Order: sequence, then structure tokens, then C-alpha cells
Amino acid sequence: MRRRLAALALLIAGACAASVPVLDLPPSPVPPSAAPRGAARPPGRGSYDSVRSHWIVLRIRGLKREVELKGWCREGVWTTLEAVRYESFTVRETWGRLGERKPRRLGRVVDQARAGTVARLRPEADGGISLDVETAQVERGRPLKVGSFEEHAILMRGPVRYGYRFSTRLPRRSGAVAAWQPGVRVILGEDAPAPAGAVTFRFGGGGGFVAGAPAQVESFYEEWRAAEPVLQDADGVLFGDFRMQRERRASGFLVDAQGRPTAFDGSGLKFEFGRMKRSE
Repeated sequence: MRRRLAALALLIAGACAASVPVLDLPPSPVPPSAAPRGAARPPGRGSYDSVRSHWIVLRIRGLKREVELKGWCREGVWTTLEAVRYESFTVRETWGRLGERKPRRLGRVVDQARAGTVARLRPEADGGISLDVETAQVERGRPLKVGSFEEHAILMRGPVRYGYRFSTRLPRRSGAVAAWQPGVRVILGEDAPAPAGAVTFRFGGGGGFVAGAPAQVESFYEEWRAAEPVLQDADGVLFGDFRMQRERRASGFLVDAQGRPTAFDGSGLKFEFGRMKRSE
């Protein structure tokens, strides 16, 4: 009976994971910087004594699909809405050999790469809203040789994860929020053109915008690569530690509280805001 229940639970979990909507995201054609400013920091915690709640509907649109996230969000409190699934992969292996015995694997560490959309929302008392939205896609990647142990090749399959992230504070709670086209568009409530005062940007083959300030917009690319293996010989007892490490690159820009954008190094984005035009 226990085995049957466990099998049923795994079947249900697999069905739920398969049903999570993941957008058909194309990688951005803008080359990521070798030294980006890094991902936006997770939002800080707000107070937990709020008694006012607001019904928020957020839509994230890809090339062919759309993900809708909705729920009650308390005023002044960060609320997380998400539609995600996780792709498991081996990130670390430990191998050993004692004396004349054959080498064998002693342990394995499994990590997960997150695909899908995560939105953190905080309605403000003045009628605005702060939000942080990340949508990503994960590809399995190809098997990589991360080292050798006693002439035995150690292979791991490093995933590739790419997507888009938008962080901003808006003066209102409806309309278009941000876009990186071709790629993704973020909408609160009903869709609309880019609002007046939004910072727009262009690059060869595409462009986009972000409303509100301060803000951060980026396309990111993450890849797991082989790290330098650690080999030890302790009086005839051999150990080998093999692992992969994440490398993250991004292209995009920051917008300060006055609405002035600053691009990440090497992005080549062109901005248009108000009557001014500037290239970074």
C-alpha cells in the first residue's frame, strides 16, 4: 500500500510539474556583458500588520504563450506569485579509491534550475505598486567532461538558463509595465501602449521600455561550467571532488529615481526618454 501511495504521489507531482506554463522565450540578441552589475537584490520584507488587500492580475506574454498570475496582495507587504518548475541536474560528484580496489563514486549532489515566472508585488499606500518579475527558460545543455579520476572520465550535463528580469516602482496599478522585444511583455491588468514618461530603449532587431522609477531591466544568461577538480592522495586513499559552477552574464540598464538610464557595460542600448536621446 505504501508503495502504491508513493507511486501515486510521484505521478501527481509529475502531472502538476508538466502543467506549469513556461513561456516560449527567445534568447536576447543583445550580447551579455562579461562583467554585469549583477541581479537585482530580492525585495526586502515589509510590515506584516497590513489590513488592506488589493486584487492584482499580472500577465507576462511571450512570443506564443501568456502566463497569468493573480491574487490578493496586502498593502505594504511583498507577496510572491509564481508559476515555476524545476529541472534537476548533477552539480557535484565525489569519487574515491582505496588501495587496489576499483574507483567508485562516493556521493552525488543534485541541484535544480528554475524555469517559469516569479513575481514579487507590493501595493503601496499612495496607489502605486512595487514589483520584481523574472521569467526564465531552462535547456538541459550538453554533457561536459569536468575531470578524470583514475582514467575514468567524469561527465555532467550542465544546464543553460536564460530569461528576463524587470524591477520597478509604478505610480499606478494598471497598464503596461515593461517589455523586451522580441521576448517578453509585462502587463498589469489591461494591456496598453508604453505610458508617458516610460524609458524606451532600442537595439539592432528589437527594443522595449520600462515604466516607473527607480528600475532595473535585464536579459540574463546563466550557464554551469566545469570547475577545477580537487584531487587528494592520503596515504594511498585517493579522493576526487568534481563540480560545476554557475556563470551569470546580463545585458540591460538601471534607471535612477529621476528617470535617467545607465546601461550595463558593453550593451550598446540606445535610449529615448522625454525629448532627449542618448546612446550608452
